[in-house]
Amino acid sequence: MIARLAFLLSLLLALPALAQDAPARRGRRARTPAWSAPAAPMIAEAGGRYEVALGIAARGEVELVTDPRLFTLEVSEAAAGRRRARRYTCRLPGRVGPRETLTTQAMRSGEAWGIRVDLRALCWGRALSALEAGGTLSVRYAAARRGVVARGPGGETARELTSSSTFSLAPRADVPASITLAPVDAARPGFSLRVAVHGPEAGLRRVWLRPEQFSFRVRDPAGGEWLCAMPRAGGAAIPDLFARFSAGRPLRFTLEAAQFCPAEVFRRTGVYEVTPLVELDEDGAAWRLDAVVGRFTGAPAPVRLRSGEGSLFTALTPDEARSLLR
Repeated sequence: MIARLAFLLSLLLALPALAQDAPARRGRRARTPAWSAPAAPMIAEAGGRYEVALGIAARGEVELVTDPRLFTLEVSEAAAGRRRARRYTCRLPGRVGPRETLTTQAMRSGEAWGIRVDLRALCWGRALSALEAGGTLSVRYAAARRGVVARGPGGETARELTSSSTFSLAPRADVPASITLAPVDAARPGFSLRVAVHGPEAGLRRVWLRPEQFSFRVRDPAGGEWLCAMPRAGGAAIPDLFARFSAGRPLRFTLEAAQFCPAEVFRRTGVYEVTPLVELDEDGAAWRLDAVVGRFTGAPAPVRLRSGEGSLFTALTPDEARSLLR
């Protein structure tokens, strides 16, 4: 009985000391600084208007997880009056699987790893429109779920790499919008092309327009050039079938790409630049219709094809990475 009382008394005397020590231990853990990895995500021009180098530049010794799917691009709209600028997120298609093993690369100061990619492989829709309108782009490199993207020589880890640098597209000269092509995002070949032909003025004019009068100039992801067109059906124009259009009331067509281009044109994965053309060659003078004539070329539009030969990006060589990502 005496021994039990002595034990309880010693426990009561120890409680204040334990209570004082617990906050100190918690405080020490809270003050432990996060590891700042000696590496930063970078983006730089690498050729054409949309072609960029996207990668990581090392500022010290680090082991880096190398997977392009971990890049996230954030587009901020250009300031527009008092309205708050919107932000949009861009990523490569595809997610890192929960049990997927990712490759790593040991890097030293001055070394870099990265890819060459068309920005439109990541940014689409409103994000691409904001970028075209003068928006700025920032980049971060973040782990999926509970993973890490970098390890230090002492076992330190980082879940995310960020950079304060930003990127903007170079301005592009406007092209008269007599004919426009809507961007296309396709999972596989066999897609449609949506074109609109606008009149030259606000008032209604007549025009003779059929699908075979369209053609498309295509630049594929490897830089190859193609001209796609349908055979002309021939036959005389019919006065009752002349359409009316104006600058604000265009004529719209949905055309199957396969009817214009041979199968080998759209066989590669990647971003194509497709320029629409239309030839209006029937003036309707025989019926005093004063129809619009001429050959019109629109601005190039992107066609993103997410399956086929090759990849959406290409790896930079070590020398290219060091040169572009500085």
